Amino acid sequence: MFATQANFRSWHSTSHYIITAPSSNLLAMAPRVHLIRHAEGYHQLEPTQKNELLHDPDLTPAGVANCKQFASSFPEYIRLDLICSSPMRRAIQTAKYCFPSQLERDGPLLLVPLAQENTDLPCDTGNNPAALMQEFGNLVNASMVEEGWNSKTGIYASAPAALEERARQFRAWLKQRPEQDVAVVGHGVFWHYVTGSVDASGNQTGELSDKLQMMRKSRFLTMSVRSILEECGLAILQLL
Repeated sequence: MFATQANFRSWHSTSHYIITAPSSNLLAMAPRVHLIRHAEGYHQLEPTQKNELLHDPDLTPAGVANCKQFASSFPEYIRLDLICSSPMRRAIQTAKYCFPSQLERDGPLLLVPLAQENTDLPCDTGNNPAALMQEFGNLVNASMVEEGWNSKTGIYASAPAALEERARQFRAWLKQRPEQDVAVVGHGVFWHYVTGSVDASGNQTGELSDKLQMMRKSRFLTMSVRSILEECGLAILQLL
């Protein structure tokens, strides 16, 4: 269930988009979850039809630079208790450059297959657990990355029904986390399913979808289970 009451206000020349909801015991126990869209990957460069055939591509230099800018602007008052990521390489790299001090202090980065990208294109298909551990080593915790997570079948299929179920399972997993502040780096299209801003055919819908579509230009998207905040490409969404 999603909150539906919204209001707007300005702050430091940016707009804040806040969704409020009735208080509840469930909301009080739920962590504050920041969902972050990965930075620019090589598959997003022109010609995209060709670059989407790249297998699990890296971030571009511009993407890395955006991550470092993100790291310098992430609010210091937010003490992240857990940092998670899609097992896609661009998401892992985004987390690495966005949260260097936090991962050094509290790591490793927990990889969550439920947060992977939607399609079965090569650029959206990840590597097996052994390859991920060989490349990223102690930076990541791949204990949740089972063989077949990148098969794009079953719960990981690209059909809207499978995506809706995966989003439901992802929300349920987030809600039961014991931490107070959890950050997850993932993929913008899947975040639309997580926020419920798609119709039965997978088309993006509603005011929230319009706001998120605008924010895709900044390459980043952050959401929370308690409130929604937009600043420098960050947004926070409430789930009940």
